[in-house]
Amino acid sequence: MKKIFLALTLFLGSINATKNINSSFNNVSNSVINVVNETLGKKAQKEIVKSLSKDIISHFSKMGKKLDNLEDNKQLMNYLMKQIRLSKEKNISIKEQLEKAQQERQKALNEIIKMQNQTHNSDYLLVLKNAQKALENYSENRYREILSKYRDDKNLQEIIKNISNSYYLESKSYYRDVDYNKALSKIKKAIRFNDKSSNYLYLDGQILYRLGKYDKSIKYYKKSLALMDKNSSDVSTLYNNIAEILRVKGKYDKAIEYYQKSLDIVLETYGARHQYTATIYNNMGDAWLFKGEYDKSIVFYEKSLDITLKLFGINHFDTATTYNNLGEAHRLKGDYDKSIEYYKKSLLITKNIVGEFHPALATTYNNLGDAYKNKGNYEKAIEYYEISLSITIKVLGKKHPNTAIIYNSLAGLDRLKGEYKKSIEYYQKALDIYKKTLGEEHPYIATLYNNIGLSWSDIGDYDKAIDFYEEGLEIYLQTLGENHTNTATTYNNIGLASNDKGDYDDALEYYQKALNIYLKTLGSHHPNVAVTYNNIGLAWSKKEEYDNAIAYLEKSLEITLKYLGKNHIYGASAYNNLGEVYQAKKEYKKALDFYDKAIKIKLKVFGKYHRSTAITYNNMANIFKDKKDYSKAKRFYKKCIDISLKTLGDKHKITAKYYYNIAVVLFLKKDFKKSSKEFKKSKKIYGKSHQSNDKKLKEIKKWLSKIKKNI
Repeated sequence: MKKIFLALTLFLGSINATKNINSSFNNVSNSVINVVNETLGKKAQKEIVKSLSKDIISHFSKMGKKLDNLEDNKQLMNYLMKQIRLSKEKNISIKEQLEKAQQERQKALNEIIKMQNQTHNSDYLLVLKNAQKALENYSENRYREILSKYRDDKNLQEIIKNISNSYYLESKSYYRDVDYNKALSKIKKAIRFNDKSSNYLYLDGQILYRLGKYDKSIKYYKKSLALMDKNSSDVSTLYNNIAEILRVKGKYDKAIEYYQKSLDIVLETYGARHQYTATIYNNMGDAWLFKGEYDKSIVFYEKSLDITLKLFGINHFDTATTYNNLGEAHRLKGDYDKSIEYYKKSLLITKNIVGEFHPALATTYNNLGDAYKNKGNYEKAIEYYEISLSITIKVLGKKHPNTAIIYNSLAGLDRLKGEYKKSIEYYQKALDIYKKTLGEEHPYIATLYNNIGLSWSDIGDYDKAIDFYEEGLEIYLQTLGENHTNTATTYNNIGLASNDKGDYDDALEYYQKALNIYLKTLGSHHPNVAVTYNNIGLAWSKKEEYDNAIAYLEKSLEITLKYLGKNHIYGASAYNNLGEVYQAKKEYKKALDFYDKAIKIKLKVFGKYHRSTAITYNNMANIFKDKKDYSKAKRFYKKCIDISLKTLGDKHKITAKYYYNIAVVLFLKKDFKKSSKEFKKSKKIYGKSHQSNDKKLKEIKKWLSKIKKNI
């Protein structure tokens, strides 16, 4: 009770501190309001012109021969000076009013700064900070007000038009060079002089989208939309762009609604057999893909492909793009061979059109790498990733966001191979690029924090993993909001780390948060919902509440079978996990039945050699060992070793684990010489591993001591 009381006392103290300075704040508020309500600017007339022209001089000096910079600047300065003199002659003492406003502003600013130094209350400081910011931004508002007075003057209009258009063109140039922050700075200056240009507002929306400022991007797209002729085809483009943002924000139904608006205009304007129609069908396919409805996405991709083939034939860039997207849909469906088939079609067409070096080619190579990684063919995956990286660096440079995408892919592959520190190095490379090009608060940064967290979790440093997940979560909450699938995925990852730490109740709490978001945004039959049910089931299993575990795992399996088919890897995972629960319950027959179903799917999807297949073989071997059927146990452990040697190599910790397992069975079979041999193989790998394996090495030492006594 004392601790609670103490906390309340401190809280009440902070409230009282705020109350004591409220009377002072009222005085400052009045001063701020007086300044803001002044009809003229804050500085003397020459200072206005000088400040207004400062950025213009800087801009024109960079333009060199493209514009007569000094002449344009003089025109603006002379014109404004002339207008101010005319106003003064009409007995409007601009200078006096400006100077008075400046004095009021400075007085208010000084009092704000003084009050900031006297208080430590965070909420109140924020109010003061905003008040100060409003005063600092005041000059720009005054400039615009002065300019608006003379907006009808053709002479000034022409000057402003030239200036704003120069900023616009410079912004477009920076945008093409992927320097989005500079592009944003320039377009803001263009809009400062002309906020009625739909083109300027549209470009602002594009830049903000690239920077991950999605709500602001939609705001500027809608401003641009309001200035357009409603019958213009550009309206369709804007609807399409708004839909894309909504898709990224996870609002898939709303995105599809806007794509449909765009499609309606295009169909009416251009008809059913037009390139624009094909493009929107393709984009609608993307929305259905992210919604997890892969068959629907394929329907729209095929509509797009049908139009593209009839219009342009096989050797066209749009045809290649659609084949690539069909590949992605089939990859997510778990049909990796069909996925590879489509990716290779896309690759061949793109090569015929643009040659060996083009960003689109790099994208398809990267996607092929993903498909082979999913199949468990890591050698082929790394081959394609390295080709993709080579092209991207050659065409776009080492610091381009596309380069970061491939570093992320390589890192994911290293994670699967168990090279966790190497994966973190690649993630860090990607992170550095994104921070430089997109800023610190972009959703892509959050994704990388999540991925780095996964690597630390693999290493076994769960607290460090959670630190990274929480950094990612903070960015997602700021940029995408609470009810976004990426936010849910981060909650899920924190749940996984908590589960691995043994904090099963915490894990269940985070899984439930993830589940609530997925159900709200994706519906009850999305693959992510199935995955989350699976994770909840595993947590209940760890708590030895097996009936709860089975109930959730069966929910996961039901979704997978119904919406992804009977041969999807998620189904294999559910069967395997159900097997583990029944194994824990000592119901070995049921467990083996589920393992057998899992193996059949894994062999069909992955082939003979895949890490996931080895996991199920290992589980089956453990059952046979518990049943004292050592010959069968040995056979299945041998399968695990063969797979691990082929996929991970003879220096990997997982290979060491399988050598250890078979050595134990050989000991139980009293085949001591062979047992000793396998234990020594395991010991050699564990001894050279970068991770701490002291516990396992001590166990091996004990086993070898037992063998020595029996030989």
